[in-house]
Amino acid sequence: LYKFEYISRERELQQLKQEKSTIESNATRQEKEIQGRADAEAAGIYAEAYSQGQQSEEFYNFTKTMETYKLTLSQKDTLILSTKSEFFNFLREIKPPTEDGPK
Repeated sequence: LYKFEYISRERELQQLKQEKSTIESNATRQEKEIQGRADAEAAGIYAEAYSQGQQSEEFYNFTKTMETYKLTLSQKDTLILSTKSEFFNFLREIKPPTEDGPK
C-alpha cells in the first residue's frame, strides 16, 4: 500500500513539475513577445520624434542628457563644464526667477 502511494505521489509530482516547466516556458515566451512589441513601439516613437525636425531632435538629446546627469550626479559631485559645451550655454541662458515669481 505504501509503495503504491509513493509511486502515485511520484507520478503526481512529475506531472506538476512538467506543468510548472510548461507554465514557465509560456511565461518567458510571452515576456519576450511583450518586450519585443514594446521595443518596436519605442523605436517608432523615437523615429517619429526625430522626423519632426531639428528642434525635436535637439530637445530629445537635451532631455536624455538631463536624465543622464540626474542619474549619475549627486549633490556632492562637482561638474566642470567647458564654456563651449551646450549644457553650459543652456545654464547661462536660464533667467533666475524674479521676486514676483516665474512668468
